[in-house]
Amino acid sequence: MPSTFTLDGRTTAMVMLAEHYEFVIGGDPDRDTIDLAVLDTSAGRVHAHLADSADGPGYDRMLTWAAEHAPGRRIWALEGTGSFAAGLVVVFLDADETVVEVGALKRARGAKNDRIDAIRAGRQALARDEQGAPRAGGLREALRMVFACREGVLVSRTKAINELKSR
Repeated sequence: MPSTFTLDGRTTAMVMLAEHYEFVIGGDPDRDTIDLAVLDTSAGRVHAHLADSADGPGYDRMLTWAAEHAPGRRIWALEGTGSFAAGLVVVFLDADETVVEVGALKRARGAKNDRIDAIRAGRQALARDEQGAPRAGGLREALRMVFACREGVLVSRTKAINELKSR
């Protein structure tokens, strides 16, 4: 029997995705946008790609897009569910979607390509025997976000002071 994890009161089996899903939707979230790619689980081929805003209306468009391009049993494989994708995960779970987390993707020579990273997230989930549950927010994540926000404010403040002094 496969192992399981519990997420928001629901128990989910950890199995090969191709055994239970027709589509995996890989996602690469950034602060402002989320890139998604639909892959079929039988061959890992890419069927569709979408880049949309990381906000409520964007999340709704993503769900509509997924229903059109991945109409069967689907699972979302997202990178960074504890940070940029945290809001997306909540919306998707409320819509009874299945979400798993893939770890940070290693890139060749630091090159960043959101479209390719979304495809790689889906393929990474397809290649695993067991899937990771999305990270819960909780106090630790709230503190991380406070410190990240504070760091951004300090950087902005320093830039503003330097700008004023340079004139």
